[in-house]
Amino acid sequence: MGFSFIIPLYNKQASVAKTINSILQQSVRDFEIIVVDDGSTDESHKVAEQFVGEKLRLLRQENAGVSVARNTGTAHAKFGHLVFIDADDLIAKDFLLHIQSLINRYPQAGAFGTKYQYSRGNKNTPCKIFSVKDEAVLINDYFYVASRGDLPIVASGICIPKNVLEVVGGFPVGQKQGEDQDLWSRIGLNYSIAVHPSIDISYVLDAENRVSVDSIPFEELEYSRNLQSLLNENLVQNERIESVQRYIAGHLLHLVQLNAQAGKHQVASNLLNDKRTRRLPLRRLKWSSYLKMKQLFSRGIQEPDGLGNNRQPLIENLLNDKKMGGILSVVKSLSKSELANNYRFNFSVVNPKSWLRKNYATDIVMVHYASSWSTLLPNLITRLCNPSSRLILQEHHYTLTFEQSVPSVKRFHWMLRLNYKIFDRVIAVSHGQGSWIRERQLIQPNKLTIIPQCRELSDFLKLKQKEVGKPIKLAAYGRLCPAKGFSNLIEAFNQVNHPQLKLSIAGDGPSENELKNKAGNNTNIEFVGRIEDVPKFLQQCDLVVIPSVSEAFGLVCLEAKAAGKAVLVSDIDGLSEQVNSPGENCLPPCGLLLEDLTPQAIVKALIQIPHLPLSEWGDNGRLQVKNAWEVYQADWRNLFKKLVK
Repeated sequence: MGFSFIIPLYNKQASVAKTINSILQQSVRDFEIIVVDDGSTDESHKVAEQFVGEKLRLLRQENAGVSVARNTGTAHAKFGHLVFIDADDLIAKDFLLHIQSLINRYPQAGAFGTKYQYSRGNKNTPCKIFSVKDEAVLINDYFYVASRGDLPIVASGICIPKNVLEVVGGFPVGQKQGEDQDLWSRIGLNYSIAVHPSIDISYVLDAENRVSVDSIPFEELEYSRNLQSLLNENLVQNERIESVQRYIAGHLLHLVQLNAQAGKHQVASNLLNDKRTRRLPLRRLKWSSYLKMKQLFSRGIQEPDGLGNNRQPLIENLLNDKKMGGILSVVKSLSKSELANNYRFNFSVVNPKSWLRKNYATDIVMVHYASSWSTLLPNLITRLCNPSSRLILQEHHYTLTFEQSVPSVKRFHWMLRLNYKIFDRVIAVSHGQGSWIRERQLIQPNKLTIIPQCRELSDFLKLKQKEVGKPIKLAAYGRLCPAKGFSNLIEAFNQVNHPQLKLSIAGDGPSENELKNKAGNNTNIEFVGRIEDVPKFLQQCDLVVIPSVSEAFGLVCLEAKAAGKAVLVSDIDGLSEQVNSPGENCLPPCGLLLEDLTPQAIVKALIQIPHLPLSEWGDNGRLQVKNAWEVYQADWRNLFKKLVK
């Protein structure tokens, strides 16, 4: 029985040698070590090179994340049992001996591990795994045990048979945090887990390059959302439904704890308001009481920001949900940008129509949901409850083309004027939108600011340019709903039926079945579902089509340009200016504007595609946006300086 140790390595030059030495001292000798250097920028790989030999291989790759590194190690492993360990943790010399005994005793298990301890300096704190005492146990319900104490398995010292990974899949790519628990959940849904009572793993908390307080999540992680989706779709075995619900509640309450202890009390309160936390009433009561005591104690006192005596201005973002597509990605990017060095960002989910508003004790309250007659009074109450805060509305929603669809333009304008009047500043997300607001006199000119939308683009800009292929691959992605115009695109594609053109549509939404039915048996159209890794999706295509009916800015167009892809877009709102930038010093075009949004106009454009300079347009688009993120941050920094005295 052989074992392959897999060590993902990123900037751990001070600790990786200790980790490797702890493996080399194993009493069981039938093993190999695979170190996968994930683009370290320090001397980590040179430290690992000193151990290369019969037992250890060193693989190097460009930085792609810990999941990719672990999956790379898995692909190169020669033994059937894989042991994952991080490059700053330690294992005891009899670890493999104990794992062997578990495999012999419980061959049906999907994962094997031992108890572990948290190590900080000279202090070691044993884990508390529910039901694991002095004897080896087979845990039939991972979620039941995990929701009642420490996790029965962690990313260091877990042994997984290779055939199990072939069934459930490897580590998920693209998740920034919780990627290991995503895999544990998939194993737990399909297999039992065996745990040995010996404390053989030291989980080192004070090693370099550990996750810091600044990386504490402010929302539910993806592995938990995936489990909730399985519950919603009735795909969890009946006997595990309750324990999965408790497991999700435990995750949410853990985030409450982390944010509360970090002083992010508003974030903790928002998480605590999730009804699913009620599955663990005692833990919920504990942190609810903690937050109430903190609120009582600190009433009228500014919470410390951990940065000395200089208080950072606080910006509260009001969202109507945490799944606001491109809007949320923009706000998240801003909150994690260089602006976070000078400003703090909090996020609250509110019902836009609810009159229940409060004082957020912030310098700026920024609203991201759409205005309506129903939001008029709630917005006014927000204004009255926050007299010392500056109120900003970021107008993500309304445009000239949207106006053309309303039954009463006059009534629509009055609704916007009354809502806009409540705010100190309204932010238009494109020049086209800003011009429309100004021309319709919806707000006083000095209260309107135009900041063309953007997000962090490094993952797109670093993609290598590819030659235009044959057939030419077109891509369209986003929420599958009528506003995105995918129906007209599919109808046009059915009419063209050009062998040199292929179309991939990514995303999900209410129109998904309708669009698939419209595509019928057209083999030139494929639906790839929801995508997590947008840059990877764009890397494979030659041109991105954006046939939106209304688009205040068009974040998809920005991403496509950053990826070096030519675009075919609707000549509307914020999309027009992204293809042909206005002004005397405009940059060369990066795509083609549709004459109108009918299938016939799209057919006319599709026929031209094989004869267009797609590569040149891709280069032009990347040139246009290469500094867009820096400009975007500067625009917001200048605005915040004006608003926060």
